[in-house]
Amino acid sequence: MPSPNLILCGFAGIITLAVISANSIRNSEHKEIEQLLPEPNIVEASVKIDSLNAEAPSPEIITGKIHYSFITTLIKAGLEQHEITTLISRIENKFDIINQAKKGDKFSIMKDINSDNESYISAFYYQGREKHFFFISQDGDTVYDEYGDSLDNTQYKPPLTQQYRISSGFNMERFHPVTHRITPHLGTDFAVPTGTKVLSIADGIVIKSRYNRFAGHYVNVRHNNNVVSRYLHLSKRKVKVGDRITQGQAIGLSGNSGRTTGAHLHIEVWVNDSPVDYLTFMKQQNTQINTPILLAAQKHKSRLIAALEGSAQRLEQ
Repeated sequence: MPSPNLILCGFAGIITLAVISANSIRNSEHKEIEQLLPEPNIVEASVKIDSLNAEAPSPEIITGKIHYSFITTLIKAGLEQHEITTLISRIENKFDIINQAKKGDKFSIMKDINSDNESYISAFYYQGREKHFFFISQDGDTVYDEYGDSLDNTQYKPPLTQQYRISSGFNMERFHPVTHRITPHLGTDFAVPTGTKVLSIADGIVIKSRYNRFAGHYVNVRHNNNVVSRYLHLSKRKVKVGDRITQGQAIGLSGNSGRTTGAHLHIEVWVNDSPVDYLTFMKQQNTQINTPILLAAQKHKSRLIAALEGSAQRLEQ
């Protein structure tokens, strides 16, 4: 059986790395920033097994009780390495398995089969002295809590702690105030004083942190679902390439660097390699309610709790 320490070391190295490539800076008379070409996200993260409906591929529930550590209990439960890796990646930012998992805590796991006939963890419930935690995943990728809210922080938040006047919006045919040419304005400008904290709109990985003569000091952050946010014309950058950051973390200070006419924050959002209107994106993302996920989450959580109580029943197809 693998050593728990080796397993944990392996998990620390499995955190996804994204290799980013970008185009060179475009003609300075026509484009004030370089075009970003994101690559797809790469996402990696005593026992009783209740066999369910055998007539067709059906979910399976595994329950466990921690005697030594969470990791070793997962191994004894018979989870495969890729399943353990995925589980850890799902919960590592929400649940401290080293300090919060205690002897005597219990958990239940629902395993399912995807369209490629591969097993994946479709639901997880942890019942502990210091922590109760649940997630559901219907596609083996995006995970949600019991209320149907994404745990991947796709509920984006503004980059500023208070409201500021919008000095220039998303406009594919804007008259540029410096070049006096019609040039696409791919972001939204907020008139904020120099030195204002600029916050990441969601969890992510810093893929660029540099300076150029058009964007000034700028930071690009890759989020889930192939979304990238860009923060331009900063006076100071507080993160470097490769940093894993959380929603609301300060990534820099606003400023007046690069080609500008005054201090402001220019923020862009790119989805699937294409720029979108930041204001429209925020409104759409934060008003969607995933009712099917909400109902499925409540149903699965009840079944996982029942399994822990020793009264698991056959799951309906």
